[in-house]
Amino acid sequence: MDGLLLIRDKKVNSKVEKLVQAENEDRNLLFKLLAKDTGGDTKLVAKKFAKGIASRAKKGHWFKNPAGNWITK
Repeated sequence: MDGLLLIRDKKVNSKVEKLVQAENEDRNLLFKLLAKDTGGDTKLVAKKFAKGIASRAKKGHWFKNPAGNWITK
């Protein structure tokens, strides 16, 4: 769990791919800033972020588990 947004359906257009890429760039910057502010590790911040998103997600949302398999909540 790295806290990044993933595309589950590989049949998306380039506009969606660019949007996901931009979101992930923002998330990576956020993780770096939070790690710097807390004196923590960027990967740990990302993992906590991912867990928080997963815990608040609604039924039917998809995630990749640590083994790399897609699961639904």
